[in-house]
Amino acid sequence: MRYLIWDVDGTLYPSTPEGNKLVKKIYKEKIQEHFGKFPENLDGWFKLKKSSYKSSTLTFLTLSIGPLKEIAEYFDKTFAEKIPIKRDPKLIETFEKLKNFEHYALRNGTYKGTIKILKRLGLGQIKWKDCEFGPFKKVWATIDTMGVPKPHPVVFEYVRTYLFLKEKGRFPKNEEEAKEFAKKIVMIGDREEVDLEPARKVGIRTLLVKTSPPNLVL
Repeated sequence: MRYLIWDVDGTLYPSTPEGNKLVKKIYKEKIQEHFGKFPENLDGWFKLKKSSYKSSTLTFLTLSIGPLKEIAEYFDKTFAEKIPIKRDPKLIETFEKLKNFEHYALRNGTYKGTIKILKRLGLGQIKWKDCEFGPFKKVWATIDTMGVPKPHPVVFEYVRTYLFLKEKGRFPKNEEEAKEFAKKIVMIGDREEVDLEPARKVGIRTLLVKTSPPNLVL
């Protein structure tokens, strides 16, 4: 193992009832802005669709109420500022224990919103050489980087190809070589169907986080 890919929401900090309530509030504001009122049975419809799509982001997109990037920017503008999180010394200690690995952040959302959340967690105080932010060599926000959210397979193929090209200076010759290389990568997340299952399909190893912040020893 060499590369650790970190989901952000629910992995680097815990999901809370307050946070979930905020998510629903922002979604409903955008829906009401578009339709002028709440469609009937919105909560039931959303719950049903999420059981199929697994990701709130993908579920929200099925409403077709605007461009993906516009919706994501609207969401993160409020979410990144108001989500109930704060600097966590234990999280910082976890990264210090794992400083021999290369770390990457991978979040559904915008780059600007992702950086705000990482700053609020205190990860900006980590000053590692050649890192884009804190302990992370790169911060990937799926909407800005890949154009589609997790669990879309393009997200994980992008991660695998980026790291292969970075290390070897060329593209994989075939899928077998790409999957063999992917054994060096570990996707760390709190959602099996959104973070881990699609990563395994391209050969990436996975680690399910059940407590936040994670306290990993690899």
